[in-house]
Amino acid sequence: MPGEELSLRLCENNLCAVLNFLARYEEAIALASVVIEHVHAIIERGGAFPAIAGNAMQSLAHAQIMLGRYDEALQTVRDALPAWRRDGTFLYACLSLALLVANRNDFADAARVAGAADALMRRSGVCPHPCDWVLNERLQARFDEAKIDAADVARWREEGEALDEAQIAALCLGERAARAQ
Repeated sequence: MPGEELSLRLCENNLCAVLNFLARYEEAIALASVVIEHVHAIIERGGAFPAIAGNAMQSLAHAQIMLGRYDEALQTVRDALPAWRRDGTFLYACLSLALLVANRNDFADAARVAGAADALMRRSGVCPHPCDWVLNERLQARFDEAKIDAADVARWREEGEALDEAQIAALCLGERAARAQ
C-alpha cells in the first residue's frame, strides 16, 4: 500500500537511534546502511523521503564515531552534509561531529562545535536527544584525558555559539578557512 514503505523506513530510522542509545553500534550501522540503501533506491525511482536518508546517515556516523571508526565517519559526514543542511537536520549531528573533531586532538575546535551544537539546539527549541548525554560525557572525558583546562573549554564553547552551519561543517572537515574568525 502507498505510504507503507515510508512508515517502514521511518520505523527503521527510529530503531537506529534506539540502537545507538543502547550502545548497540554494530547493529545501528547495519540497519542504517540498509535504510540509506533503500531510500536512495526509492529516490532514484522518483520518490521522495523527507530527511530519512539524512537521519539514517546521522545514526550511521554516530555509531561509527562511538566505535572509533573515524575515517569511515568522516566519509559519512562528507556524504551526509548536503542532506543535513537541505533538510534542516544538521544540528542533530553536531555533538557527534564534536567528538569526531576531538579525535584529531583539535580540542579547541571540538569544544567550539559542541558550543555551536548547544546554541543551535537552544535557538531551534529542540530538546537534546539521550545520545547527546552520552556524547557530552565522552567529549568531556576526551578533554579530561588531554588535561584541557575547564576554563579553556568553556571559552571555546562560548566562541562556538556564534558559528553558523557552514563554519561548523568546515571545522568538522578540518578546513582551515573556518578557523579565521
